[in-house]
Amino acid sequence: ELGGTKLLLEPPKGYCFLEFSQMADAQMLKVLQQQHQGEVRMVAGFADCAQLEAWRADNKKVTTSYGNILTPFPLLKKITKGSHKPLVDMTCKILRENNGEFHGMKEAGLKDKLDEAVKQSTSNAIKMLGVIDQDKSACYVGTLLPIRAENEDPKIQINLSTVAVLGRKMLYMNLYSMLETDTTIQEMLARQKANIVRNVNANAS
Repeated sequence: ELGGTKLLLEPPKGYCFLEFSQMADAQMLKVLQQQHQGEVRMVAGFADCAQLEAWRADNKKVTTSYGNILTPFPLLKKITKGSHKPLVDMTCKILRENNGEFHGMKEAGLKDKLDEAVKQSTSNAIKMLGVIDQDKSACYVGTLLPIRAENEDPKIQINLSTVAVLGRKMLYMNLYSMLETDTTIQEMLARQKANIVRNVNANAS
């Protein structure tokens, strides 16, 4: 329930919600919540079901495929009116103006190019890919987070963030995964888009 509005939220297919009743889940939820204590608050966290099961059995097997659902705190008690499309269009327009647009999702050798860019960079800062896609229900934005473990080559974590209106509430859905192949971003986008359809249908008024 968000600001008096009841929503039926579902994680992406193959993912399960984190539960505070599970000790391992509670650790991850605490970390995720600490990242969002300002104007954006976390509603729920989720992780790949198979990885989550392993994490619960052995805390050393940290899940790398996870995500969360967020809500803008200032809009918690507000609801959208009318068609969602103008709001989605405006949101995507602002995101494009501030972060650009990414057209290289299907580019051959994408993983190697991004890996090389990270190796050449001395910063661990989040890097915006920009808007990846847009449909009538949501805007999809990609970011990169270089992960530099000691004595190891840097790896790349992808966050595919979705801004959507569900049940007349604006929500953000983040999906995190490691960049494994040239098609990782395409696969994440397909998963996010399918999940938005599920959630839009589940909360149709």
